Amino acid sequence: MLSRRDRDGFAIIKVCFKPEYKFNLDDLASFDKEQQQARFLQSLEDLIVSATDGKGFDDSSFNEALLLKEIDALASKPKLAY
Repeated sequence: MLSRRDRDGFAIIKVCFKPEYKFNLDDLASFDKEQQQARFLQSLEDLIVSATDGKGFDDSSFNEALLLKEIDALASKPKLAY
């Protein structure tokens, strides 16, 4: 806050507020695309492994219903703010 007097002696007060943003600008500036892509691929691999009962991706062992159940379970978890 800055204050001063004008020529007539009246107080002039100037208030400066730090801008508040919806998102954390430091986190957005430090976003690493490769790290997030690696995290996404690891999550996708975990989903496939759990949907195929630990056998990995194979057309004969793929269970679409189980995969959709795992995706719904992940979607219901609280999201982290980036």
